[in-house]
Amino acid sequence: MPRPARPRSPRKRARTIILALFALLLSAAPVSAAPPHLETWHRLNPDTDNVAAEHERLQCLPGVQWVCRYDKVREPGDFNWDRTIAMFHGRDITDIAECPTPDEPWFPQEVCDGAVQVIAGTAHFSVADGGAFRTGQALIFTDGDGLAPLYIFWFEFGFICPWYVSFQDALDANPDVTQDCVFAE
Repeated sequence: MPRPARPRSPRKRARTIILALFALLLSAAPVSAAPPHLETWHRLNPDTDNVAAEHERLQCLPGVQWVCRYDKVREPGDFNWDRTIAMFHGRDITDIAECPTPDEPWFPQEVCDGAVQVIAGTAHFSVADGGAFRTGQALIFTDGDGLAPLYIFWFEFGFICPWYVSFQDALDANPDVTQDCVFAE
């Protein structure tokens, strides 16, 4: 004959109820609580220091605070590659400024005209040769109407470069592998 079950202690019952309520809370969490989607951008950096072109990549987690990681991708053939990396931290300033430097005569007006979102922040670079530096940047997202979907503006160095959704798009936009950044005069 089986032994009768002992009643559960009030402490164990309370723990079970708390765990069940916590599980219910997690299952009822809104979809907006899902982690942000990783966005990836590519650039064909033409002949760097007379070595060879490079495949650059920028991966971003958008949110209140944008966090991006820059690196280079190994490509077959005559492409350069090194271990230069960077981390970018920034925030959306679209409500403050649709274009970071509309008064600069060298800055491409079409980028300002097509701008839909601007993220401003700081990038911390670790260069392959062992050096490091920090610089201010703005990620300028455009409507893509005749423009690259993203431009990165290095406002301390005075230049802006296009970035694309895929490396193939970057190659297609610059088939001659020529300099496509715009520099301050």
